[in-house]
Amino acid sequence: MKRIIYFIGVMAIFVSCVTTDPALTNSTAFSEVVNANGSSAADLYTHINLWFVDAFNSSESVIEFSDKESGVIKGKYLFRSNDGLYPYDCQSTITIEVKDEKYRISFALPYIFYYSLNGVNRSSKAAPVQSQAMADVIIGNWRKLAEDLKNNISIQTADW
Repeated sequence: MKRIIYFIGVMAIFVSCVTTDPALTNSTAFSEVVNANGSSAADLYTHINLWFVDAFNSSESVIEFSDKESGVIKGKYLFRSNDGLYPYDCQSTITIEVKDEKYRISFALPYIFYYSLNGVNRSSKAAPVQSQAMADVIIGNWRKLAEDLKNNISIQTADW
């Protein structure tokens, strides 16, 4: 009986010391439609392509598809973050669709590549996002990038 009580006590201490991130509860995607009054689809397409050149500062962030006729630009976006202990790269798909006076920016399919503790060796295998805390960081980064595009478009479309 003493062994059982001892075992239960040890397990209770062990379980209380283990911390886990909450499970992923929301979708890991982000989309926003932005009005750009007075801008043609051709102008927006050009401004957005120029923005990609400035915003994509990693050799792994690339435009993979671009079609002016359909008004679609699609690519891979990569940024580095950490989960408190391990640094990781997050790679996701970014899609921008343009029409006269508006565009839609969408992010989806995030995958994580972890680094070793020294931050040098990156895993070759991608892992899906598993915690809500990590998803929140990723979506926050996407929102910042979308806001940067919005600000860039408003500056470029202003009369100079």
